[in-house]
Amino acid sequence: MRKKHSISTDSLLNEELADQVGNLRGGMMAQALKIKCSDQFTFENDKDRPSVTITNTLNGKKYSVGLCSYRDVREALNELI
Repeated sequence: MRKKHSISTDSLLNEELADQVGNLRGGMMAQALKIKCSDQFTFENDKDRPSVTITNTLNGKKYSVGLCSYRDVREALNELI
């Protein structure tokens, strides 16, 4: 079973919907995490939005990407490095 991915605003939803949305986000995260990335990048989940902040450890630059694009971004980073 995949891990549910919840954010702070889920508390505004009814319990059943929050559970469904959390499971949907969890599926997106699970697919994205199958793609290995260089240690040059760190990834941090946003607790208030369905997004991930990517940090380039070489220059400190950060970029936030929506969860729906996270898998594609991980693939692109691998192609660029």
